[in-house]
Amino acid sequence: MIDFFLRNPKLYRFYQRIVRKKSHEYNFFKFFFRKINLKKIRMLDLCCGDSYILEYINEYIEDYLGVDNNEKYLAQCTKRWKKYKFLKLNIEDKKNIENFINFKPNIIFMNGAIHHLD
Repeated sequence: MIDFFLRNPKLYRFYQRIVRKKSHEYNFFKFFFRKINLKKIRMLDLCCGDSYILEYINEYIEDYLGVDNNEKYLAQCTKRWKKYKFLKLNIEDKKNIENFINFKPNIIFMNGAIHHLD
């Protein structure tokens, strides 16, 4: 059943809003980004899903690369966040790392994605 929610961006976000009503971790991320005071944050977001984190930290991000293996999420993100880049690939395949090495992020972010990894 959880796979059904995970594969459908709108259902997943609806589920998250019910379960995480207060979004405490996202408020913490916003606090963290405000405190680190980097001028040009280049963020690599592994298993970005719907890139919901950008709702909270968009103002601090100069360049962003969201990586996910779900085309539905990436299509939604590309439409919503036009100034950022999104890439479809499986991060479990080590040869795919070459696809984002040249991005040179100063922050690598991965939130709520441990269920994808073996």
